[in-house]
Amino acid sequence: MRFSLIDTHAHFNLSAFNDDGKEIVARCLKEGIGVINVGINYSTSVKAVDLAQEFPEGLWAAVGLHPLHLEEAFSFPAIQPSSRVVAIGEIGLDYGRLPSEKEKAAAIREKQKRALGAQFAFAEKV
Repeated sequence: MRFSLIDTHAHFNLSAFNDDGKEIVARCLKEGIGVINVGINYSTSVKAVDLAQEFPEGLWAAVGLHPLHLEEAFSFPAIQPSSRVVAIGEIGLDYGRLPSEKEKAAAIREKQKRALGAQFAFAEKV
């Protein structure tokens, strides 16, 4: 299918779309709009892949761990490789919500850097 537009950053895998996410995806595809659905943690990344497999004609997944979700368990190897996964994301560094205590802030920055490095390594691997 050829698309006139591609939304490169949607979140139909989040709980806000539990009731109507699939309907919205179907409408997008009907209108010629492809979508990359982005995971922000392990469960939403898995859900993005599952949803992309359900709509193979124009929905793709991006898998990743947003820095604000570092306390959650995340296992890239547990996410099965798929032609529906086209990107690693949502990833990065987010220092906008750091605590004012310098030692705690430094520890969080370091943890974010390690998580980002692990995601870069996964991206290179796949």
